[in-house]
Amino acid sequence: MNLATLPGRLAASAVLLVVFVIELVRSSVSVALAVFSPQDRLEPQVVAVPIRLKTDLGIATLASLVTLTPGTSALH
Repeated sequence: MNLATLPGRLAASAVLLVVFVIELVRSSVSVALAVFSPQDRLEPQVVAVPIRLKTDLGIATLASLVTLTPGTSALH
């Protein structure tokens, strides 16, 4: 790893963490409201999202973040 890129990578990781936590809270509230709502408004779907990740670590990290989010799963 190049030490010159470390500050930028740390900053990007911090931004990712903040965005993920915000989205995690939003999705948790959304799933809880859907579960406890008397109306059946759920429409399960499979959505294909192309990714540009090349490394196994990047793909595994993305899959982990997706599956940690309530109401989602990652498919290969």
